[in-house]
Amino acid sequence: MWDGGAPVTYNNYHVAGFAGRMCDAAGGDMVEFTKTIKDPLGLHARPVALLYDIIAKHRSDVSVSIGDRHTDGRDVMGLMALYGECGEDIIFRVSGVDEASCVTSIRNLSL
Repeated sequence: MWDGGAPVTYNNYHVAGFAGRMCDAAGGDMVEFTKTIKDPLGLHARPVALLYDIIAKHRSDVSVSIGDRHTDGRDVMGLMALYGECGEDIIFRVSGVDEASCVTSIRNLSL
């Protein structure tokens, strides 16, 4: 838990002080990581479907952001509406009982 003074709040998440680990607003641990879209077609239906399938198989909460666009990872239409283009960074925030498995699966996905 962050003990370095008042936490910095970013989009309802409290930065916990070391890279890649954060605390959610309720005080639980969270993993944040970034992937760059490499598919020349961007984040289209096929990679969104693969990403959604991974997230649906896990119990953890997943937040997905590209630039100033944010969505819940369990919202397939929200994922499509992110309109990610080749070269853009996707920020994932994962929190829950199986977050390690969820993070590994998403990191192994080719986007």
